Amino acid sequence: MCPGVPTVPLLGLYVNMFLFAQLHWEGWVRFVILGSLSVGFYALYGQYNAKHEPLRADGYTYLPVDTQERNPDEAQL
Repeated sequence: MCPGVPTVPLLGLYVNMFLFAQLHWEGWVRFVILGSLSVGFYALYGQYNAKHEPLRADGYTYLPVDTQERNPDEAQL
């Protein structure tokens, strides 16, 4: 449980909207350009540096939660 939800996130949203409304058009251009470059870099970096697990015969890379094998040495909570 997190205290202040939904008041604090909504207050943060409104404050940021107010600050964005105060930007001049040059600020918006910079924001769009830098945001696009950042998202593009993030996507390309993640795509080429991801550690992919080999696919199983059925096309999945993981076992569903119900069928995962448990290690008997691990403590049960």
